[in-house]
Amino acid sequence: MKNWMKTLMRILALCLCAVLLAGTAFADNVSELCKGENETLYYNCTLPDGRLLLSGRKWFDENDGTAQAWLVCLNADRTMSWEYISPVRDDCQYIQSVLLEDGRIALVYSRYYNEEDTIAVFFFTQDGQPTGKELAIPAEGRMVWTHQATPSFLMLEKEADMDGLDYIESEITVMDWDGNEVDRFNTYEAGGGYYHVLEGNNGLLLYGQDSDKQAKILKKDGMPGNVIWETRANLVFPDTNRSYMFKAAESGDGGYIAWIREFVNEPYTERIVTAKYDGQGNLQWVSKEHAEQGEQYYTETLYNDRIVMRYAPRIEWYPRMDEPVTFRWFDLDGKELGTTELTLNPDDYPALQQALAAEDSGMVLVPEIEELQLISMPDGLWGLVSIVIQEGSDPDAEWLTLVGGCYTMMVKIPEL
Repeated sequence: MKNWMKTLMRILALCLCAVLLAGTAFADNVSELCKGENETLYYNCTLPDGRLLLSGRKWFDENDGTAQAWLVCLNADRTMSWEYISPVRDDCQYIQSVLLEDGRIALVYSRYYNEEDTIAVFFFTQDGQPTGKELAIPAEGRMVWTHQATPSFLMLEKEADMDGLDYIESEITVMDWDGNEVDRFNTYEAGGGYYHVLEGNNGLLLYGQDSDKQAKILKKDGMPGNVIWETRANLVFPDTNRSYMFKAAESGDGGYIAWIREFVNEPYTERIVTAKYDGQGNLQWVSKEHAEQGEQYYTETLYNDRIVMRYAPRIEWYPRMDEPVTFRWFDLDGKELGTTELTLNPDDYPALQQALAAEDSGMVLVPEIEELQLISMPDGLWGLVSIVIQEGSDPDAEWLTLVGGCYTMMVKIPEL
């Protein structure tokens, strides 16, 4: 073979290797899950071996509101481990899955089946096999949905009874996973509190809002149990009048990181405050600088002893996919460490690209981010991103029309 031909072959081989490596890099940083066929998936929890549990709806029919409940288990490399699709097509809503204390997996959702509203609970082994045990909890004539599912408790929120135009009762019922009621308390609409539960290494924590509509955090020794300590969060901003603690996480040192939403009525505004509490409920620090700058936060998590928050400089309904997604990083003392940006390109996602090419309405198509959940994994921080397609005559208009299904993928988040 002549020298020039050998040189050409080497160049072609190098080019081929570059293409293959680029494809591998894409595969390592992106994993497509839902491809627009009216499917939705949301992250619920991580199993002890690093696999992820996600739940949602499959084959949702917008005409009659019916769908099949969908439970997915992903391996640590984001490939499919197993999935369960409910054989019954019904009006399934508020779908969640959780790993229970005894090692089983519970899939919970509200359903309208055989002309009856119920909470359906199905149990699985960690390899996806049904255990044969099921629960059907009646709604007692009221709308009911899953407020929260934890390793020990199922919390159901029931719509208020009505007597004319007056609320009689709106409540959260706490049950164990055998269907036994262990606690019940009114929500703020009836003068009580409105709480979420965090079960972890530090014990049982409740957080949310008290009867005066102020953020509150308390530790208990069980359900119903006794209160060990409780702390009410003072308002940080002079023009806010109520607050709500919408998320809390264990900080790894026996304390907690909490995120609080403060509200201004006129004009309506939300401001996010980050706070750190020790294991006895004492406030250690509170950060409000980002809120004073008018930034809005949409996603937050703890990752490798750092706080990560996705933010934008304005209130957005669905952020545009072609705009950079910015993340701010803080240490556990509230000190800002820096920012990173994620850039999403529709051309990188085959299913989304095909959908954009197939639409022939004559309108401008705009892919937008409907949801972004942050997930800590052994090989880094990942985002579960859901994209929807909107259309309009003006792509810069504030309100567009939803025309495309949900496209969901796992994307690697840039780190500091």
